[in-house]
Amino acid sequence: GKEYEAEVTVAKCLEDSKRWFDVIAISKEGEGGRNRMDEGKKRWKAPEAESLKCNIGISWMQRNHLAGMGWIVRNRNGETVLHSRRAFNGVSSLLEAKRLGLIWAVESM
Repeated sequence: GKEYEAEVTVAKCLEDSKRWFDVIAISKEGEGGRNRMDEGKKRWKAPEAESLKCNIGISWMQRNHLAGMGWIVRNRNGETVLHSRRAFNGVSSLLEAKRLGLIWAVESM
C-alpha cells in the first residue's frame, strides 16, 4: 500500500464527503426533497440530453502550501461516469492551485 501525509488524507476525506453529499442532494432533488446543507448554495444543473458535464473542485491551504483537487463527470441523471482526485505539495498561491488543477483535470481525462 501507499503511505500518505495526514494533510493529504484529510484532503481526500473532505473531497469524498463533499462528493457523497452532492450525490445525496442530487438523489433528493429527484425525490422532490430538499437537503438543508444545500440551501442557499448553487445547485448542480444537469447537462443537455446526450451530453456529459464535468465539475472541477480545488482547495488550497496557505499554511502548508497544499492543494487538493478533484473532478467528476456526470450524465444527465447526475450519475457519476468518471472521477478522480489529487493533491499537490508546494503550491504557493490559490491562483497556482487553480492553474494546476485545471491542467491536471484536462490531462487526466
